[in-house]
Amino acid sequence: MTLTPCVLKFKMIYMKNILVLLLAGEGLRLYSAIKVKKQFYQINGTEMFVFPLKQAIQSQVFSKIILVTNSEDIPLVKQMLFKNGLPSFDIIAGGNSRNESVQKALMVLKSEADDFRIFIHDADRVLITSDFFISLEKECQDAEALTPVIPLQDSILKKTDSGINYLDRKDLFLVQTPQVFDYRKLLEIYENGYDQNDTDDFKKAVVQGLKCKTVIGDALNFKVTSMSDLKILKAIMGDK
Repeated sequence: MTLTPCVLKFKMIYMKNILVLLLAGEGLRLYSAIKVKKQFYQINGTEMFVFPLKQAIQSQVFSKIILVTNSEDIPLVKQMLFKNGLPSFDIIAGGNSRNESVQKALMVLKSEADDFRIFIHDADRVLITSDFFISLEKECQDAEALTPVIPLQDSILKKTDSGINYLDRKDLFLVQTPQVFDYRKLLEIYENGYDQNDTDDFKKAVVQGLKCKTVIGDALNFKVTSMSDLKILKAIMGDK
């Protein structure tokens, strides 16, 4: 994966876009093996969260970028930004869950005067490209909520107490990030209450009846959650 030199400049866009990059997770499934929070694991000498951040900057889609991390990691993230020649972005403390971290970012952004779209991306989806950010910015113009999805290629079965059933995969998809929302609409959902078991924000939009849209994602935009995922990432990026 080749990155051009990082220059922070923003183009004129139809509506202001703000990126929230989530790096507040503990990554417990990987921590025991790599002895570091996965978002800070180095690939070719660069922390994992830096790759999607640089691609977001390169896209010139965003007027503001906010990093959400664990409170104790804020000084570390600042050091890593400096080390990688990146600007001093707004860094806020996340919560005990993904939902709480998103909510904290939404609250911080209430001071923004203009309407805008909010992009929410998982920092452990390392291989996102600037072109993908650009394509989502174009696709979201006619939607209140958008998510990229990947059609399933494998056969899918469901085990129950009564036996095994095969599911029709043509109607099943993997959900990715970045997910894009009309900020005011998403803020309203969070302020009015939501299911704490939601694993992403697009589900909230669907349940609340927002104008939702899906687009085909990128198979390389996978989430690093296991050692096998990390091995695949390292192989793709030529890290031994």
